[in-house]
Amino acid sequence: MAGISDIVGRTVVDFIDGAMVILTIMIIWYCIKFFLVTPPTKEEKEAKRLEDEERGKKFWGGVKEKVDKSKKEQEKQEKKDKISPAKKHLVKAQETSEYIMESLRRASQKSDLKKINEGIEDFEHHLHKAWKFLRVLRRNASSNEDKDHIHHIMEGIEVAKDHVLKEIKGKIPDYDADWATKVGPVLTEIGKLRAHVHNAWDQMMKYHA
Repeated sequence: MAGISDIVGRTVVDFIDGAMVILTIMIIWYCIKFFLVTPPTKEEKEAKRLEDEERGKKFWGGVKEKVDKSKKEQEKQEKKDKISPAKKHLVKAQETSEYIMESLRRASQKSDLKKINEGIEDFEHHLHKAWKFLRVLRRNASSNEDKDHIHHIMEGIEVAKDHVLKEIKGKIPDYDADWATKVGPVLTEIGKLRAHVHNAWDQMMKYHA
């Protein structure tokens, strides 16, 4: 047992001696490096400072760019959410106009006129609802630019509403054998009306683009 203890003891001592030698060499190396390496000049220090400063500007510039991009995306989404009710009614109006046109083309008896006139009432209703949502949105808009844009959309819808009143509502002819000829002008006016609605839709899409 004593022999094993001696061996272990010598091994530990040899390990410590070796570690001391390595540590001494490292200390000597760093001392030599400290005294032999030329300290940076004033120009080198300034260049290093400018380099660090430029690196910092790029870093914080990148952070600001990401924050600005995130903010813009958030603003777009908020605008999209706020104008969504008006857009839904405009979609309904466009769908109703398609129904009216198809009903006018397929009418085969006097009773079909009731559905057509009801469709015109629904169309007018959806235009008015879209306009009302836009009025509230314009009132609560945070910038004059947004207010002006929304006002422009409202003007387009007002033109469409006026077109319904003057050129379509009450202009559906009585059904008879000459129906296809008589209904032609009404179909033309509904086509113009759909163009007004489509233009309002484009302006809504640009609002949150």
